[in-house]
Amino acid sequence: MTRSFSICALRWLTLTGTSLTGLLSGCVQYVAFPVTSYAIKPDFEEQTGRSVLEDDPVVTVVCRTSSRIQADHPNIHTDVMRYVSNSMAMNNISMTEPSVIQSWIDQHPDYDEVSEIGQFFEADYVIEIHIEGFGLYEENSVELLRGRTEAYVTVYEMLDDGSGDRIYETEIDFAFPTRFPRSTSDTPYSQFKMEYLTALSDKITWLFVPRETGSRNHCAM
Repeated sequence: MTRSFSICALRWLTLTGTSLTGLLSGCVQYVAFPVTSYAIKPDFEEQTGRSVLEDDPVVTVVCRTSSRIQADHPNIHTDVMRYVSNSMAMNNISMTEPSVIQSWIDQHPDYDEVSEIGQFFEADYVIEIHIEGFGLYEENSVELLRGRTEAYVTVYEMLDDGSGDRIYETEIDFAFPTRFPRSTSDTPYSQFKMEYLTALSDKITWLFVPRETGSRNHCAM
């Protein structure tokens, strides 16, 4: 008869010294080791020595892209700005509301520097996401879905005189899903777009906040 044991049961047997011999007669025996978990230091902190989680700074996210990309994906810059801002806010970062940022941009279409936005909203940091490539379909297909973004993420620290000091820049090339594309017959386009933007915003957020990771090891005996 096949018997199955939970990890908790295996730990109890280990702690109490109970032998597994006989209980798992005829089965491969496993010993469960404790979960190893640690935080991955965010790249922004690693490169600058600064943290958006200390001293409660105000962070403003701005997204720019080309007219060509916007023609194919209307409002993608506002979508990315909203998703990233919401993702970072969920990690206890004080964010400027993306809708009011977009209202300011609409009223000042000829602004030159993102520091102007940071100054107006009294931000401590401005994160500029410059999208250079974006798509939601697998290359040369209209039936397979795989999101891809090529972008630069730049951070400006706001100074007392209202200017911004560029202190960080990194390039991202993010595809999702990584292994196999989705079929449009299984996943509606609108649903996939939301999933992809959520994954992309997490990817960008992890540049600024620690990410917990862990692994559970099992050794056959």
